[in-house]
Amino acid sequence: MSDSKSNSIEHMNCDAPEECLLWLERFECMVAVHDAVLNAPDDAAREDRSKNLLCSLIGPAGYLLLKAYSAPDMPNTKTFDELKAIIRTNLCPKASAVSASYKLSQLRQETSE
Repeated sequence: MSDSKSNSIEHMNCDAPEECLLWLERFECMVAVHDAVLNAPDDAAREDRSKNLLCSLIGPAGYLLLKAYSAPDMPNTKTFDELKAIIRTNLCPKASAVSASYKLSQLRQETSE
């Protein structure tokens, strides 16, 4: 018998962009493992159930951001792949080359190094 912790995932931490991709990967693994539970008769139904599962498990802060980035449409009108793209693009932005270059230029070597 499995415990309830193995059937759930914590809400996505929207304050840590580096963790957003990890959360999304873990969510996709959870959907794959629970595919039998989703019991979708076809790919369209599986996608619809995966989308609804994502919207319910992302957490209140994550859903609010997802809703803002989906505007003027509601998140439940988007496809599962579109929602994943919104998360990757807006909640997990890649650092710009200019920003990385600036951080590198600000590094100073200590005398003990």
